[in-house]
Amino acid sequence: MSNKEIFKDKVVILLSQQTDVKSNVIEIQDFVEKGKPFIPVFTSKEKMMESTQGSELPFPKYKIEGLFLLGMMNGNEILRVNPGLKDEAYFIASDLKEEFLDDIEKLMKEVNSKNK
Repeated sequence: MSNKEIFKDKVVILLSQQTDVKSNVIEIQDFVEKGKPFIPVFTSKEKMMESTQGSELPFPKYKIEGLFLLGMMNGNEILRVNPGLKDEAYFIASDLKEEFLDDIEKLMKEVNSKNK
């Protein structure tokens, strides 16, 4: 499985605040390293704990469909998968959105039809 393929499964992200169950908005926490913002994405809660060296981060954790996450991106975001680990990878959201466009559109149609 290529690193990109992880977005076809569920991933773990950090939120900047707890979500309101009545809202359809989630605010994703980003970080800045060397002046460049990035969004950390983890392939599992275990990878997140390994990446943070067991430190508990003060942000809500959220497990989400990777394609749904990509569908929410504007495109210019840097997604950093499993930061600091051997399998760490960097992606530009627009590249992934382009590559998985058909899958994202299909998922978004399914989500929209369920919300009607």
